[in-house]
Amino acid sequence: MITAILKDQYLNRAREIQSKLSSVRDDGIDAFSGTYVTSQLQGKLKITVEECYSAVLNLAQSVYGEGSPQFQLVVEFHKSSLGVKDGTYLQWHYEKLRDSLVGFTNNLLGELESGFVPNVFRIATGNTLGELISLAKSVLEDGSKDVAAVLASAAYEDSLKQKAKELGLDIENKDVEAVINALKSQSFFKGPESRLVSTYIKLRNNAMHAEWSKFDNTTVGSLIGYVEQFLLKHFT
Repeated sequence: MITAILKDQYLNRAREIQSKLSSVRDDGIDAFSGTYVTSQLQGKLKITVEECYSAVLNLAQSVYGEGSPQFQLVVEFHKSSLGVKDGTYLQWHYEKLRDSLVGFTNNLLGELESGFVPNVFRIATGNTLGELISLAKSVLEDGSKDVAAVLASAAYEDSLKQKAKELGLDIENKDVEAVINALKSQSFFKGPESRLVSTYIKLRNNAMHAEWSKFDNTTVGSLIGYVEQFLLKHFT
């Protein structure tokens, strides 16, 4: 659910930016064709494009990361504005920046719609599940073994399902044991982990069926530790 929500947020933001950029294009502001406009329209062009530049920069950082080539590309779009103060060249510059931002958001929309940028959603999922595990660890330290077990079991199951979905495996309506077996069929787990991951199925089932007497703090702590390492390895 979190990935779908995040994807929709990014798609909606990109479309909002495109709409704003189109508003200054539709005003007939186009120095390339020799259409020079009043200082009032130049001001609108500058303000709108600057606002959209900041928005695209933030979006590129969120989706791709600050160190990504895509983020650096957006930064490069703006560099030619240095030293430009007024006149025809100012209009030309912001038209060029506007068109570059339109092209970038078009590409971003295509990648988001096609699922070509899964990294941001994987990291978002990892962050959400990481918060769940942190809470499980905290309540276990406070003596709430049963609550910790439920939280850790939910993170355990969801992390495995998310990874299986990412790999394109058919896990619709399948329980955690079937999900693990599907991952094993792809040789996803290496070495002892192939056996270890299955040992937590019993704890998960006991926790979800409120059979509190069938597990202890040590077992819950072991599951928390496993999920922490799984998230670090596969969701960062």
